[in-house]
Amino acid sequence: MNEGYQIIQIDSGSWRIEDGMVRCYLLEGAERALLVDTGMTLKNAREIAEGLTDKPLSLLNTHGDPDHIAGNGAFPEVYMHPAEEANYRAFNGPGEIVPVQGGDLLELGGRVLEVIELPGHTPGSIALLDRGRRVLISGDAIQDGGIFMFGPARDLRAYLKSLRACKSAPASSTPSGPPTGPSRCRRRFWWGSASARSASSPAWPPGSPRSASARPSASTTWAAPAS
Repeated sequence: MNEGYQIIQIDSGSWRIEDGMVRCYLLEGAERALLVDTGMTLKNAREIAEGLTDKPLSLLNTHGDPDHIAGNGAFPEVYMHPAEEANYRAFNGPGEIVPVQGGDLLELGGRVLEVIELPGHTPGSIALLDRGRRVLISGDAIQDGGIFMFGPARDLRAYLKSLRACKSAPASSTPSGPPTGPSRCRRRFWWGSASARSASSPAWPPGSPRSASARPSASTTWAAPAS
């Protein structure tokens, strides 16, 4: 078990877990909690997160590189963009993948996280936009350090396209689908069982989904530390 990590509370319901050159995030709503990535050495990431929240815990990976999935084995399933599966499995990533795509909304109970697609660093890199708190949790794709862009899973043209799409997004919205498309709400997850979910028939709440672009824009980025 790794004892070299550091836990820093960001605000009420948000923590970052420092693991050397990388970090994870724990995000809590009124009903559920979400762990974003499991670090480079944190095989006990789930235990750490469950020591901070008493809410039912799920896992989402911003991407599948080995320094972000060390503790994934403690989870039976992981939310991830389907384009990331090959990269994830190449590093022996375990568990069932529950696909998420740009525009999907993850409901934590009074806190909604929107999936933003940022391909390039890896094929299925994603970020989470918390419009209510004006924060973008961007994984490796947007940060103030160097971005690793070497190897078969890296695509510099796609990465630059992702960055241009973010830069050109109007203040009232952030691109949440493929970089060529507008912000839109595709699916709203209410955390039903995996057998009840599918890409073609996700669990929607009663009534019509609200447009994601109706909420405030993000102004802060929680990114990976410089490596």
